Amino acid sequence: MSGENQTGHSVARRVRLAHLGLLVRDVARMQAFYTTVLGLGVSDRGVSERRGQEMTFMTGDPAVHHHLVLVGAGDAVVEKRRLDHLAFEVATLADLRAVRDRALAAKAEIRAADHGNAWSIYFADPEGNRVEVLAVSPHVAPQPRGRPLDLDQPDACIEAATRRHLAGI
Repeated sequence: MSGENQTGHSVARRVRLAHLGLLVRDVARMQAFYTTVLGLGVSDRGVSERRGQEMTFMTGDPAVHHHLVLVGAGDAVVEKRRLDHLAFEVATLADLRAVRDRALAAKAEIRAADHGNAWSIYFADPEGNRVEVLAVSPHVAPQPRGRPLDLDQPDACIEAATRRHLAGI
């Protein structure tokens, strides 16, 4: 999909909604709800090393690691905000770099992470909503996991570093 949208702005190539992260008070209760009501299955779960929050990854398609991430949070956090993050997928590391460059030009602060199964950048939109843009890697890795990512390295170096890191798990 490329070209112009109805407002005359250029439409980004191959950017699609990948998943949503919801901040929840009770991960088990919410997992039961989404399993019962939507038929989603649990693909992974754990505690984020960086944030210390319980996370459950759920999917409606066994070929897709997750469509929904339930992120355990306290009452005060959930009262302020329900959405943890909005994630979009791009096809390649080059596409990910292009989004990073546009976000930097828009004065966004970028954090890049290698999750093993995907390479991601994170930034806030102008109203403070957390946005993730990711390129899926060819690897499988238990989640949550993340380590710093240097997108200025060539693709082959990034792929080799991910492979080496996952070999050590």
